[in-house]
Amino acid sequence: MDNWAFWILVFPMLVIAILYYLGFLTVGLSFVFSAFKSRNLVGKFILLVTGIGVISLPLLAIKFQDHQADRKADKRQEYLANLEKVSLNSRLPRKFVTVGRFSKPDIDFIKRQYRIGQYTQTETDRLARAYRLYRKAQFCHTHSSGKTLPGTQLTICRDLPDSIQAALQIKEPILFFAEGSNTSLRTSNKIVGNMYEVRLVTRSDDLLVAYYEDRTLERPAGITNPFSSSLKRDPDAERLSKRDFIQNAFKTANHRLAK
Repeated sequence: MDNWAFWILVFPMLVIAILYYLGFLTVGLSFVFSAFKSRNLVGKFILLVTGIGVISLPLLAIKFQDHQADRKADKRQEYLANLEKVSLNSRLPRKFVTVGRFSKPDIDFIKRQYRIGQYTQTETDRLARAYRLYRKAQFCHTHSSGKTLPGTQLTICRDLPDSIQAALQIKEPILFFAEGSNTSLRTSNKIVGNMYEVRLVTRSDDLLVAYYEDRTLERPAGITNPFSSSLKRDPDAERLSKRDFIQNAFKTANHRLAK
């Protein structure tokens, strides 16, 4: 039953893709055949080159698209690498909060290895929820400011507090570990691969300590790739584990490492 459902979805797209290629192939071959019939050497060459070009056009378009996606991915990684980040040296706070999917072993590792504690479960949950909602609203206002729900005058974005400090209502510096949609530097609602972030939020500042995201490539849906989700993780790029990311973030905090 599942196989039938799969083919019902895929078969029409497959037929369209084949017809798409056949269209270019037919036009290209007509130029090639005309080239063989031509007695003019210059005309023969032009027709032959044109025919081969038309036949190759779909593949060349895909190659060009992939090349542009690689360049954009390189620029994104370069931008992230050059972001200004603060050192935790001499400013490591007493408490930290995780926002997102952090395992108990990872949380225990931070406590044990770096001698930094947590709040009560109630306060941790409050801070994590406030942080999550703030980042969500911040992303919405950055990328969808002014947009309204269809047929209404209601904005699609929640009200954005004046600052993250106002949203969190903190009284001391806190180190926030966030992942996925809870990070502050994501550019899309589509989360592909891993995203990790550490930010130091004080009573006056919201400072980036460390950030990582898997290298992603744009793969927009089209006739030749109708089911693409528009983004995919680069399978050839190196990946950073969550534990390695945590250790990298604390490299400048060795003044409080556990012995």
